[in-house]
Amino acid sequence: MQNHFLKAETAEALRAALIAAGVLVASDAGDLLAEGCALDVIGTIHKPTGETVEVDGVEVPEMATVPGWHANLLADLSEEQGAALADVLLLVPPEQPYRVWA
Repeated sequence: MQNHFLKAETAEALRAALIAAGVLVASDAGDLLAEGCALDVIGTIHKPTGETVEVDGVEVPEMATVPGWHANLLADLSEEQGAALADVLLLVPPEQPYRVWA
């Protein structure tokens, strides 16, 4: 299986792309993940700015929000699925992923 890094503007946009690709199947009981797929929804990512701020008298790293809604998908995608995910699929993987599969 291959790891795919996904990023959309919103959670709803990511969900819609995953449903269009057949990775998620919407049901009355909630979304179901297609067989042979693993999904790790990260959501909002915060990265250190290199600065520090004081919180309750303690210096802590200042964090900035990375735009978008993020997820990792572990799956072997068909051409059709890849095309359906084209708007949210990162073509160049992050150098230092926020989370990885164990």
